[in-house]
Amino acid sequence: MLDPSFYLNNGLYSRIHSTRIDLAIDEMYQIDGSNFDLKKLQKKKEQDLVYSPLLTYKEVKSTKGWDDNGLTLMFGARGNDRIFIRMYEKRFEMAKKLKWEVDDVLNEYGIYNRYELEIGKEINPYIFKRYLDGDSLATIAIELLLSKIEVYEKVETNFGIQKQPDKEWYRLFENWKIINVTSSTKESCIEKSMRWFENQVAPTLKLLDKIFGEQWVNEWILQCRRNAELTPEKEKIVQFEQMRLQNKENGTFLYFNKKMQDFKRKLHS
Repeated sequence: MLDPSFYLNNGLYSRIHSTRIDLAIDEMYQIDGSNFDLKKLQKKKEQDLVYSPLLTYKEVKSTKGWDDNGLTLMFGARGNDRIFIRMYEKRFEMAKKLKWEVDDVLNEYGIYNRYELEIGKEINPYIFKRYLDGDSLATIAIELLLSKIEVYEKVETNFGIQKQPDKEWYRLFENWKIINVTSSTKESCIEKSMRWFENQVAPTLKLLDKIFGEQWVNEWILQCRRNAELTPEKEKIVQFEQMRLQNKENGTFLYFNKKMQDFKRKLHS
């Protein structure tokens, strides 16, 4: 079979257009019990240990009587986001459809969980380019998934409890790093800075609060901010982000603002 790039280099493709691509990753059953439990991911989401730039999140728990019929977690909104991600316990769905026991489904088909991606037209050119360059659809799907879902665990350090990438989640995909995916609309670096502050700096500030008191630490932070100077590159970032904010295109602000509003509601409930 020829390399896909052969067809492109020889003028056999003049135009590629797709409004949507669906990719699915099947997690196969491991007899040693090492499969990933989506209920752990659900709990981590409740503990604010799952980050996604996709603002919409839903979960569906299917039960029949006292029996567990499977959990579905959804990130993003169909038609509104460039990627919609659906994760679910495929073994339960197949058992219900076939009217089999779950163990029989696992023994016959071997599918434990399924991770589905519905990818819109903005990112499709990126997928076609990667595929024509020789990358497998499996690699592309995993990298896209990990670029939109970040999972953390709490680890005790010398600076207190901090968040670090969850080893179990990334071991599932045999990938130990966060992958950035380049598409037609590149993410702003301000998002990375804010998440770094939330995950790494905030625990240190809390440690200082306990030592010196919140008021003193807040005054010290204010002094640091006033003494700081922005480089010309940072000034350009300010102008760009302000423009996005005015056009209501700043997903970073919407994400963190939603978290702040949820936090305020919890305080007053």
